[in-house]
Amino acid sequence: MGTVVKWITSLNNSESKIYYEESNAVIDAILLHIIAIPVYIVILITGIKKKISIHKQIVIFLFFVYFIGVLSVTLFPLPVQKELIIYRRELSYVTNNFIPFTTIKEIIDQGNIKSVIRTLIANIILFIPLGSILPLLWQRAFKLSMVFLWGFAGSISVEFLQYLISLLIGYTYRSTDIDDVILNIVGAVIGFSMLKLSLPVTANPVDPVGDHPRGSWSFAAIQGNPINYVLGSAASNTSISNKTPVPLNPGTDNLFTAAASYNPTRAKENRGHFGARYFVTVNLRNTGSTPRTGTIHLNGRGGIYGGAVKVAGVTNGVPVLQPHTEVEAEVVQVASRTVPANSTVSVALEIVHAGATNLPLAILCRTV
Repeated sequence: MGTVVKWITSLNNSESKIYYEESNAVIDAILLHIIAIPVYIVILITGIKKKISIHKQIVIFLFFVYFIGVLSVTLFPLPVQKELIIYRRELSYVTNNFIPFTTIKEIIDQGNIKSVIRTLIANIILFIPLGSILPLLWQRAFKLSMVFLWGFAGSISVEFLQYLISLLIGYTYRSTDIDDVILNIVGAVIGFSMLKLSLPVTANPVDPVGDHPRGSWSFAAIQGNPINYVLGSAASNTSISNKTPVPLNPGTDNLFTAAASYNPTRAKENRGHFGARYFVTVNLRNTGSTPRTGTIHLNGRGGIYGGAVKVAGVTNGVPVLQPHTEVEAEVVQVASRTVPANSTVSVALEIVHAGATNLPLAILCRTV
């Protein structure tokens, strides 16, 4: 499309004329769209590297398109040519409004359907996607108060930019109107309501007064008794999270009991310490006259085991260990220490059991 040249008669001097080239007089939203493409490619690559799910990627894409769309219709086109700006300064009749409901009342009183649709309904529709998409993108925004807050922040940001640009170019190119903010917030709330209504509702909600599958306690960690092992002696196994005492393990660390819970009548025991941190120190004692090396291992005693262990500030996952048998047991080494003669080296372990894993877990000490 060729350049369109327009002649403008100055309002102050009917005999003088200026002209501008329309294609160069404004910055159109197409420039914003061109810039947005590489920006989204970076976002997409980052999401792939972080292994964000395809569903989340789709939501990110929709929100990005919506964001660019809002900027396009609220800020563009931007006048940049001097002659056009001078002309519009003389012609401008756009005013700002900072008194709530003034514009809304004026448009309703006029009874002009086109104005109602273009100004009132359009401002509501503009922010409906914000209330529908943002909660899907950010879980913390899945509350009416957060949608209200983000609707206000987004709308007031647009109005501020419009006001700032108007100050820079010397005339009100877009009206800064508090009623736009009100209508935008209404749109965001409507969008959130539509989202909530579209989500499936379970036919059998959880019984609010039923027994909790675990319970809740005032503590979330266990400090186990120290394990003392003398290097040079036979291998030693000590069980933790041993649930119910048995002849070979008469002790018990069943501390997350129903009685100790905040609500003993509704709680159940957490005998496996799921979700808790288990601290235990292993003391490797060398009573000999030469240095000796001891190793510390984990092995399952009640079935297939999995979890995580932290040693010397480093956390590692425990690979799935098969059940212990009388013949053999799968073990994983978590520490190795060389102890000087007539000395003791302490190794602090922090253990977390994986959900649905089998317990107890044994801490096995050996001499190399």
